[in-house]
Amino acid sequence: LRKHKGFFSGLAGISEIYVVGHSLSEVDSPYIREIVNCTECTPPKWVVTYYESDSIPLLKESLLGSGVMHSSVKFVPIAQLPP
Repeated sequence: LRKHKGFFSGLAGISEIYVVGHSLSEVDSPYIREIVNCTECTPPKWVVTYYESDSIPLLKESLLGSGVMHSSVKFVPIAQLPP
């Protein structure tokens, strides 16, 4: 995280984050928290894709546990993304 501090601080002001084909496992939490910290002045919308709807609770738990606001998250089946 320290090595890429410049990247994370450059995220301020972004309006949307797309999470495509990602499991959002526990190892990702520090990175998600850093994104949340760097975008807290204008929280972006998170568009999270999933393959199977039964994975939504775990994806949601990971995001909320990392500080993403519930109202900022939208789940979309990966098949609905444009090619």
